[in-house]
Amino acid sequence: MTSERVEITHLEKPKPAAGEALLKVRTAGICNTDIEISRGYMGFQGTLGHEFVGSIVEFGPDTQTLNFQIGDRVVSDINYACGACSWCDSGQRNHCPNRTVIGIVSHDGGMAEFVRVPVRNLYHVPPEISDDAATFIEPLAAALHAFDQGVLEKDCRVAVIGDGKLGLLIAKALSLHLDQVSRAVLIGRHPQKMKIVNRLGIETIESKDALGNEFDVIVEASGQPSGLALGLSLLRPKGRLVLKSTFAVQDTALDLSSIVVNELQVIGSRCGHFPAAIEALAKRKIDPTTLISHRYQLEDAIDAFETAKTKGTLKVILEMNAKETEQV
Repeated sequence: MTSERVEITHLEKPKPAAGEALLKVRTAGICNTDIEISRGYMGFQGTLGHEFVGSIVEFGPDTQTLNFQIGDRVVSDINYACGACSWCDSGQRNHCPNRTVIGIVSHDGGMAEFVRVPVRNLYHVPPEISDDAATFIEPLAAALHAFDQGVLEKDCRVAVIGDGKLGLLIAKALSLHLDQVSRAVLIGRHPQKMKIVNRLGIETIESKDALGNEFDVIVEASGQPSGLALGLSLLRPKGRLVLKSTFAVQDTALDLSSIVVNELQVIGSRCGHFPAAIEALAKRKIDPTTLISHRYQLEDAIDAFETAKTKGTLKVILEMNAKETEQV
């Protein structure tokens, strides 16, 4: 993979090192981060893919297999921590300063026939969860994390900004908290996409419509500075904004003074906890597969990325049935 391009490359089958397992990837999802990386974001050079499910086919030498065995269907936490620093000791592996991140920072990802991962990062996928649903475990964990950071209070008014893949997942996550909120809203630009959450009890509003600063909590997932500006304008004084978008704010016209004047809280929210996402899927609390709009074979990954870049496209799934060892 090179900047502004996605290429398919034939590789030798990787060998797992000590402490690692080799997975045969079953399916992988393309997310906006993958697209941005293909354009040069993070300066990453390697195999893309951090949303995937696979089956264990081999363990590295002298590896403690924990409770895993050959053939198990698994997903992997994407943050590969050192396990030795103060952050790791406190259980905050996602913030380990020495971490690599699969498909994003210094570690090949899962858009390949095989991927090697640390055994300690693995989680079993219960049989009641399909491969399609399991592919969403990483982004669903991130979506659920938006509401486990102490932002909700009884009868609060909550709005999610952004009707892309992550915004819709967050709206689905919000539907699990309707007993706590007095108003739950998804604000977006595409009525057809927002219909996905209407039946869940989520109100949908187009961003062009006028709204007052009446919300207690805003979750910003538009991926655009304009979404952040909108979110700040919709919060009541002392409200909370949970920021999910990762973009460099270079727009000097973005007025952040309201954070000070209205004493707003801005809370960053990144990766979530896989067990929470697995439980939500296993108990049928959330069905993320309604977000799948296209699926391709690995050998057609170039077309898959072009489709994923198309405005209005939701989740594109890659199925790893390649006849040779390949990577994207």
